[in-house]
Amino acid sequence: MSNEDRVQKYGKPQYFDGTEPYCPLEWTPPLSPDAPSDGPRARALACKLFKQENGKYLELDDYQIRLIDSILELYPDDYEVEHLRGCLRYRQAIVSIPRRNGKSTLASVLVTYSMLLSVAPNIGVLASTKEQAKEVFDNTKYNFENNEALKKRFKTTNSKGLESRRTDKPAHFKIHAGNGDGLQGITFVGNVPVVVDELHITKTEAYDAAVKGASTCLSAVVIGITTAGTEDSELLKRLYKTGQAAIAGGEDANPRFGFWHWTVAEGTELFDREALLRANPASQTNPPRIDIDQEILEGKANPAGDYAEFRRYRRNEFIHSEDIWLSLDVWAKANGKGIPEHYTGNVVYSIDKTQGWEWATVTAAAKIDDVVYTEMVCRIYQPNLEYLEQVCMYLYSNQRAELFVVNGMALRDLAINLREQHNLPAEYITEAQMVSATSTATSLIGTGRMIHADEPLMKRQLPNTVMKNSGEGVKISITHSTGEIDAVRSMVMAVYQAERMEMQDFKLIVL
Repeated sequence: MSNEDRVQKYGKPQYFDGTEPYCPLEWTPPLSPDAPSDGPRARALACKLFKQENGKYLELDDYQIRLIDSILELYPDDYEVEHLRGCLRYRQAIVSIPRRNGKSTLASVLVTYSMLLSVAPNIGVLASTKEQAKEVFDNTKYNFENNEALKKRFKTTNSKGLESRRTDKPAHFKIHAGNGDGLQGITFVGNVPVVVDELHITKTEAYDAAVKGASTCLSAVVIGITTAGTEDSELLKRLYKTGQAAIAGGEDANPRFGFWHWTVAEGTELFDREALLRANPASQTNPPRIDIDQEILEGKANPAGDYAEFRRYRRNEFIHSEDIWLSLDVWAKANGKGIPEHYTGNVVYSIDKTQGWEWATVTAAAKIDDVVYTEMVCRIYQPNLEYLEQVCMYLYSNQRAELFVVNGMALRDLAINLREQHNLPAEYITEAQMVSATSTATSLIGTGRMIHADEPLMKRQLPNTVMKNSGEGVKISITHSTGEIDAVRSMVMAVYQAERMEMQDFKLIVL
């Protein structure tokens, strides 16, 4: 199809020109303002097929339109390199954008375009784990399962992904974990043969294997969609460098590499509203899907690691992978006397220990009128599992214990024994849940909704307490901290559980 016919049928492509309030800070410009693109065709297809949860057909935002058209830019019919005429311009396209700015919609549109308009496509979605890749896959799967025409043409399975029901028109879309060895030898086929999610935690060898597996087709673009990472994100830093070189041009620039980067300019004040609006294009939709004013309020309430979560997820900035969790001056703002003496309700108790079983700390927490109060109950020297069980039994019988929570990595058996042998309410908190626990405790402290008893042990352990940035977010890390932190982690778990529990949950059951 000629460019003239393409424009007549699907409309003229739209590109960023720097005047848009939602324009990325860095982007690869089109070869010309009138450069052809297959984006309008991809958009028309998605908007005709996709229904949103409210029952209405998909309507793309202005920034999504320009981004899709940019990614699917084509070489013009009269391009100087004859064999590239009409081909997709990019072999790799990297989009870095803050969280909750429509990455899933972008991936779904591009995968559907590739599944329906490529010849015998074999498309992969790649992430650091299959579970994470499945999140991207499930968004596409939803659209295929909720359209009668697509349901007749394709079948979906959890193990194989999406595949064509017609043997004369084969098509496959599968999920893959980001394991470089597991991707070796796989040939990916399609206009968009591979979508890679969260490049900041993708192994370099996995990404390179995916690019190599898609290299057999002259007109195919591997797409990476991500937020910023940490200083350890070697692959993403390499791709940023390649993208910035492509924008600058020059002898070493890769002419078939596209890069679109939403972030704030260096030196911008941390909570600069205008800069944040531009860096988060979903804040400028109607109605806005991201409330920047609310994000600023919540960001100010979570100062952990020099506001690491806000810097990464709203400003889309690289952060240190390790930082001291909470300064003593911030901790001091929550000074008090712990759980009020007059309180007669039920209490959450949490337990954590040092790595070598030298110490174990028991912490109590209770939520009263939307404020969580916490205090240390005791610290036990050289404990063992049996003794900790006895402590919990005493607290349950004498101290209004509603629930016991423990460190799942170190004390999982304690929770199981309390439940199965003593019929006590007990849970263990996983390392994945510690991400939410860390964020909850930090937010409560920052918003003045937590009061602690100002124990000297906490002041000794807080300077040792290092947070580690994982794929899901930041959490207090045992292995990266520089000393004992059992009291800190015990407090965080207790506060997290107390905040989660509703008042009606506090019903003491006597067995």
